[in-house]
Amino acid sequence: MKTCGKTNQQLTAFVLGYLSEEQVSDVTRHLVECEECRVEVRELGKLLECAREISEVSADEQMCKSAKDTILAAAEEVEKPNRRPTINIQNIRRIIMKSRITKFAVAAAIIIAVLLGLELIGGPDMASVAWGEVSKKVEQIESFIFQQRVSINGMPEGTTELTTYVSSEYGLRQDAYMNGQVIGISYIPLEGTIITQVMPSEKKYRRVSTSEEYMSKIHEQANPVGMIKEFMLFDHTELGREIIDGVEVEGIEVNDPLFLNAVFESTVGRLWVDVETNLPVRTEIVGVSGDGTIETKIVAYDFDWGAEPEPSVFEPNIPDDYTLLEK
Repeated sequence: MKTCGKTNQQLTAFVLGYLSEEQVSDVTRHLVECEECRVEVRELGKLLECAREISEVSADEQMCKSAKDTILAAAEEVEKPNRRPTINIQNIRRIIMKSRITKFAVAAAIIIAVLLGLELIGGPDMASVAWGEVSKKVEQIESFIFQQRVSINGMPEGTTELTTYVSSEYGLRQDAYMNGQVIGISYIPLEGTIITQVMPSEKKYRRVSTSEEYMSKIHEQANPVGMIKEFMLFDHTELGREIIDGVEVEGIEVNDPLFLNAVFESTVGRLWVDVETNLPVRTEIVGVSGDGTIETKIVAYDFDWGAEPEPSVFEPNIPDDYTLLEK
């Protein structure tokens, strides 16, 4: 509880835009006179940057509201007796990550932010003949499966694992796991604008209505050729050859603030390709945000370029006892 009369919860609601016009005016007048609260609001602005980023990349307004509600609950949590009177970013992460649905939403938002941040149009062709062959080969593959690992420093429960199924005929499916347990399954059809998300551990599901443009971008960027072309648009460092998972690979590294369309404050990307097949074996993205306090690592690996998933894999499987969370 702040001695000036304004609580951290009130200031958090002010930053999130949850207050009425009258309440906003009251807080604004108070900020003119109170240096302590002005500092607190500036700090909250930094800490809540992740919530604004999620709002910018997500088509699900209810998910954004739920994320903001969770952050507001975090502010209320630190108001309790024997708690520090200021909000700490580690406390926010710890409280938010108690919710499996929120963890799923955050992981999905990070992946979508990276996917939609890729820019495929324009830029010089800096690829050598070998790298150009990589793009051509991937473009010709109609279906495949690959794994992803997403980790964010400060998340107490560790990394999120994702299995992604891609089909040029049926669409996309992405299964998210944490500690070996499925926390969410996303079905993104090739036709239509409805994304279905299923949370088995909660016995709940949701249907998210989005735009045709948004769906088109997701499908375009899900193919690793988008990531390969992004690498080719920047100066890169040769990493030489090494063995990854028993395969001889050759790699390059990009270290440029504009990489991935500046999704993060700074980003380092590495791409490893099988020297025999000219197909990607691994991509590694390390992004820093939150004024250097948050490090996100995204690794794509275990590409199965010969996989042919059954059509049923892409059809939403919703048991009768599951509850519709929202539409």
